[in-house]
Amino acid sequence: MRSNLASESGQSNNRFEIARNGQRVAVVMLARPAYRLGESVTMAIDFTGAETPCYAIHAALETSERIDPSLAIRSEASVHRVTRKTFGSASEATLFARRIVFNPTIPINATPEFVTSGLSLEWKIRIEFVVPSSSVEDAEGDRRAQGPPSPIRGNRQR
Repeated sequence: MRSNLASESGQSNNRFEIARNGQRVAVVMLARPAYRLGESVTMAIDFTGAETPCYAIHAALETSERIDPSLAIRSEASVHRVTRKTFGSASEATLFARRIVFNPTIPINATPEFVTSGLSLEWKIRIEFVVPSSSVEDAEGDRRAQGPPSPIRGNRQR
């Protein structure tokens, strides 16, 4: 398994900034850019400095096959759905977390990543971030722009 960013950008191959609508949600960091069968993948998700809150995450270590479209009988999405295999997963609430660690192990007897002219097997870490919807973020932004709420005083009749 290898990270997918090139070092030409000046950014680390094992650091990924996650954003939604241009606002930072988290930074995902891998201990190394490549792993072998039998090794543990150490991944940390850092929420420090996040501009958008993250309520929860779901992370999974998985494989899936890719088949050249000229050879495939099914669509790419269908092939992915049928061939996806999960080797480890975790879910965690992250609303007040600063950092979360995910540490799955690649099985020693699993198929290694490979690429041929018609078929390939890819290892991936899938991370799903649960963040507020755009309408909730817009409402919170409007509320912040208006300032703090003023106390409401009602007249009571006795």
